[in-house]
Amino acid sequence: MTDRPHLTLLRLPSWLGPALTEEIRLDLAPECYVLSTRGERVRIVERDSGQLVYAGIGPVEIVAADAARRFQPKDPS
Repeated sequence: MTDRPHLTLLRLPSWLGPALTEEIRLDLAPECYVLSTRGERVRIVERDSGQLVYAGIGPVEIVAADAARRFQPKDPS
């Protein structure tokens, strides 16, 4: 296992219900992935290698990890 930074998050529906999502950390930048759909089915592959990253139900969202970080208030002291 490596300690590479995760540049991208793949958000997908959770089996726990429609109001929840799950996240998969991805190692490459968002533009390095290609998303295709057929009906409700989604496939995501790495653009350069063609390696399959995800195949399943949608909707999904590919977001930059920096944009997805939750606000962390600074310690006022």
